[in-house]
Amino acid sequence: MNNKEKDKLYCKYVEARLPERKFFPSLLYSFLIGGTICCIGQGISDLLLWGFPSMTKEVAQVYMLIILIFLASFLTGIGVFDRIELIKDKAKSVSPKNRPEYIYQTPLGFVPGLGNKTIEKLLDNFGTEMNILHKLSFDDIEGVVGTKLAKIIDESRKGKLKIESGGGGVYGKVSTKTID
Repeated sequence: MNNKEKDKLYCKYVEARLPERKFFPSLLYSFLIGGTICCIGQGISDLLLWGFPSMTKEVAQVYMLIILIFLASFLTGIGVFDRIELIKDKAKSVSPKNRPEYIYQTPLGFVPGLGNKTIEKLLDNFGTEMNILHKLSFDDIEGVVGTKLAKIIDESRKGKLKIESGGGGVYGKVSTKTID
């Protein structure tokens, strides 16, 4: 068998194993991804020029490229792109069947009305924050902190306290108001 015949056999072998590609969806996907990357790059360049008025456009573009390369390397290094590749074709997110249901909870330090001394008193009596948040009865807690604080802790455990959203550099906070 000569080299030309080997090349033809190899080409047939490769073609048989390549996944079928749809030209127009791939073209659209490439256009959208490329456009997004260009917009991010332009935004970085504009931010650099805004933040450093004496910087020239050419220098800003060099720094923008360095930042984009660093971000791509960093995200690759921590496995972000691998995870995106794994889940990109899934229509909806599905948790494994053996994963327990998520339990929303507010740490005691964020419950309104509970200061450090009160939290210490609870921990001295009951051991861990998880015991307080998930295992103890209302009466147990009430015996240590009183009715008013026990009600607030109980409402927090039930997910009934409102959370006031933050923004503009201000953190959100848990309110003593309850959700109706």
